[in-house]
Amino acid sequence: MAESKKRDLEEIVDLYVPYNNDDRKDKTVIISVNGNARELERGITNKVPLYIKLEYERQQQMIADRNEYIEKVKKEMAAHQRETGMTV
Repeated sequence: MAESKKRDLEEIVDLYVPYNNDDRKDKTVIISVNGNARELERGITNKVPLYIKLEYERQQQMIADRNEYIEKVKKEMAAHQRETGMTV
């Protein structure tokens, strides 16, 4: 069973990595899982093991969650400043 799961994670899949809009010179992204690092080109579809794709997607979700949290805190701070007249 474990061997089958390991083979599934090593299956080669497609992963599109978009350009970094903040830094167009940033041509690659490095994904590392358990010491196994892959350098992926931005702007093309890369052939990678499934475990690399899953880690890339996990990282992207964490970035989205972080950005959402930052925006929430900014709104809360702005509301607090309006209510109290205080600035940070």
